[in-house]
Order: sequence, then structure tokens, then C-alpha cells
Amino acid sequence: MLSILRADTLHLVYVTQYYAMLFGLPTDDMYGDWWNTVVHPADSDRTLNTFRTAVEDNRDFVEFQYRIKCAGGYRHAIDRAAALRDSTGRIVRWCGTTIDIEDMYLSQKAAKAASQKLAESEAYFRFIFQSNLVPMAFVSNTGAETDDELRNWYLVDANDAFLAFVGYSRQDVEKGALTSCKLTPPE
Repeated sequence: MLSILRADTLHLVYVTQYYAMLFGLPTDDMYGDWWNTVVHPADSDRTLNTFRTAVEDNRDFVEFQYRIKCAGGYRHAIDRAAALRDSTGRIVRWCGTTIDIEDMYLSQKAAKAASQKLAESEAYFRFIFQSNLVPMAFVSNTGAETDDELRNWYLVDANDAFLAFVGYSRQDVEKGALTSCKLTPPE
């Protein structure tokens, strides 16, 4: 969605039809002090200050994220704008795009929550593993291709209860010396 804003007031002077459709407002309602109409109140000051600072610092480009009011509520958006200058080099307009990133935002939020839940689960499992309440071990047959290789796993890690149970040391585990053949009694 393309828009052009005045640098001094940050009022919209041009907006595409799609821009107005996203907000669910008539195009005429988009002009002027649109920040108070569509930007989430918690994001309004920050976004205005981002533009003002960009003008004061004479930047060529500005980018920021905020929540924008749309039909049905607020959605996360990212704005990217380039400065348009007059013949003296003063910024007079910003020509920018607004991209709806709500789906990406929700995906990142879900991924972060899942990652946190996985970390909590791993910490809980590690606590149980290290508590030595029951003998526990991790085994692997990584790289195995034949049936014999698949049956011949090796010990990757074990808790102290497991090592006491089988009568081997941590050094035996670290050397990779403990395999299914070594730990399984002959038939």
C-alpha cells in the first residue's frame, strides 16, 4: 500500500484505494491527522517520534512497526518510507509503503511460545534424568544402514543410576565404548 505524507505535519497527502480498503475507511477520511484514527494508541507516540527524528536527523529512509486499525480490530504492520526532498535538500514528503505483517507476527509469537515450552519440557526432563530416581540412558544408531548396525546402538549419555546399574563409568560413555553388544548378555 502506497502513501505520501507531509514531512512537517505527517498528514497524508496521497493514499491508494487499497490503503483505505484495509482500514475500512473512505479514502477522504485518510487524509489529514490519520495517526489518531488508525494507529494503535500505545504505538502512536513512538511512530510519530520515529518520523520526527528521521526528519531532524535528515535520514533518507525510515522503518518501523506498529499496530494499525483495520476492519475487525488491529493488525501488526511495518512501514518503510523514503524521504522526498526539495531543491535545497530539505525533507518535504515521505513516500512509503505499509505491509500487513499480522500473519508473520502471529507465527513468530507461536514459534517463540513453542520454543519456550520446549525449553521448559527439556529442563524438566533434564531434572528427572539428573535426579537418578530411575536408571535412564540415551542411545543412538546414527549412521547405521544395515540391520546389524541398526541393532548395535551405542550409549550417548546415561545418568548415574544407569551407570551403577550396568557397572560402567562415565568415562566408558564418553569414550563411546558402551554398545548394545557390550551391554546385552549373550543368549
